[in-house]
Amino acid sequence: MWTKSQAKNNQRWTSIKDLLRPVNQAAMSLLASTTPGSPLSPAAYMKYKHVKSAIYRSKTSLSRKSINPTLSIKLWMNDIQAHGGKSTFVPKVSGIDNNYFFAWSTKFQLEIMARNTGIVCMDSTHKTVKSLLPDPKDKKTCPSAYLFTLLVRDRQANCGVPVAFMVCNSESINTLRLWLKWVSDHCGINATKFMVDCSQAESEAIYQAFMTSVDIYYCTFHVAQAWERKSKELYGVKVCNDLRGPLKRIRTAETEEELARRWDSFTETYKKYDKMISYLRAWMTPEKKVKWVLYIRKVKSNWDKEKDLN
Repeated sequence: MWTKSQAKNNQRWTSIKDLLRPVNQAAMSLLASTTPGSPLSPAAYMKYKHVKSAIYRSKTSLSRKSINPTLSIKLWMNDIQAHGGKSTFVPKVSGIDNNYFFAWSTKFQLEIMARNTGIVCMDSTHKTVKSLLPDPKDKKTCPSAYLFTLLVRDRQANCGVPVAFMVCNSESINTLRLWLKWVSDHCGINATKFMVDCSQAESEAIYQAFMTSVDIYYCTFHVAQAWERKSKELYGVKVCNDLRGPLKRIRTAETEEELARRWDSFTETYKKYDKMISYLRAWMTPEKKVKWVLYIRKVKSNWDKEKDLN
């Protein structure tokens, strides 16, 4: 009972262990000074697995409104709406079999969304949640689903705040478009710029959902990650490490002339890595450059400031 009460008070294993340590020390002293068979406190026999089990049961009872996952989610969606938020559950995405999504934005998130318009960051995370549907190849297991998050920079707190979430089992354009359209129509998001992680599906879904002139930027970290992954895939770790510096210099160019100069230098110095150069040429097209080149992004931001002043 004591362990359960600690778990309900959001105590973790480390904090519970600290509470048990004096008892365990006393128990060890008692063991050294008493004969076998002497009674000890139950705390002396408590192990990590006992505390872990109590914490898991406590968290499960708080997070599940029903033993049926689908029903539990529907009840949570209703609860969010009852407290002033917005939510939706789509068990079957139109035209796609076995694809679903559910999304929500709490009352607090809607308030943040309303007073912070303009730039929105969109990110997806894999292997954080389980799918509602079993694996077609193994009905006893459920594969991972995708968690999508929309974030804005709150002007009052001066930090990023998530304003909407969506869980789905497919990163298809259709699923993402329906979710973004729902956020636009029902949650009132008003975005002029999106930052995504180099995903073509996300970019296309944004264009289709908003049907307006929105600027889409690629996250600098994910651009670097994509380039490194490709170089490692083509030539291995050593070449990847050798190319890291030159590739960074390309990404951090501050003018069109500087970018052209660094690109020409790269293609000449590392011309033996022709497959990597061919891969990067696709990133150097005008349509792609406006999404990741930093100096273009700064120029567009200055244009927007001038528009606001006028």
